Amino acid sequence: MRIPAASAPCRGLVFVWQHPLNRRRRLSALCCYLTWQFRCRLWPSEFVMPWVNGCRLIVAPGLTGATGNLYAGLHEWPDMALLVHLLRPGDRFLDVGANVGSYTVLASAAIGACSVALEPVPAAFHWLRRNLECNRASHRVTLLPLAEGATSGELWISHDRDTMNRVVEPSYPGVARRVKVVALDDLRSQAGIGGEALWKLDVEGFERQVLQGASCTLHTDPPQALLVESRCDAVVRLLSSHGFMPCDYLPLERELVVNRTTPHANQLWVRDPSWVQERLRKAPVFELLGRAI
Repeated sequence: MRIPAASAPCRGLVFVWQHPLNRRRRLSALCCYLTWQFRCRLWPSEFVMPWVNGCRLIVAPGLTGATGNLYAGLHEWPDMALLVHLLRPGDRFLDVGANVGSYTVLASAAIGACSVALEPVPAAFHWLRRNLECNRASHRVTLLPLAEGATSGELWISHDRDTMNRVVEPSYPGVARRVKVVALDDLRSQAGIGGEALWKLDVEGFERQVLQGASCTLHTDPPQALLVESRCDAVVRLLSSHGFMPCDYLPLERELVVNRTTPHANQLWVRDPSWVQERLRKAPVFELLGRAI
């Protein structure tokens, strides 16, 4: 769930007020938001918040990829709920564009899955590593400070846009650095990619190129499901050609709706809806914000 474009305070307030998990607790959620804003100004230090199934997440001023979870439990609803309901201990999860590691922490610390997390921006990679160390989950995660693309090589990536960092031109006026790029197919033997229960791709408009670089894996050893931010025609055609169907997930009902696009940040794609639905329905309940989910 992306916060719509507006001034920063307005974005935060709208996000907190409209988030589905806050509908029964809007006043307490607003108090949490305002308390954190005051704390950031008076005492700008990090804070370790308790999260799902006993895992923890480091929250610090400026880390919008983490603070949304402080305000609303699961920043990206229903995508994060899907991950918690779908994965099981020992499953495999691929996090492309991991940022500070919210999804990887849920997968490997809250659930106990084995993850491969790729994040090319050094500041985000630092927090990703710290979050795994905080949860003593580093042994379950392969961390790679790399970007992903259609072919291996180098690209320029912005370093000054927090969760919105993306591939840019060398003439980009802000802070950007040249980073190493790999195709996911080239990482199959090195990182053991292939056959995961779930992939999450969040690379700010570069999803088509990432999927093109994973064409062999998608053909021979695909994941059961993908969360992909882009909905461009090329991404739709590529995933459809590999047998994936667009789906929506309703976490509170534990219902997978096949062949339906969603208004959320990420589109869910599934190869075997029956297998995924059975898993979702049988997943253990987790407690969050006083609710059983």
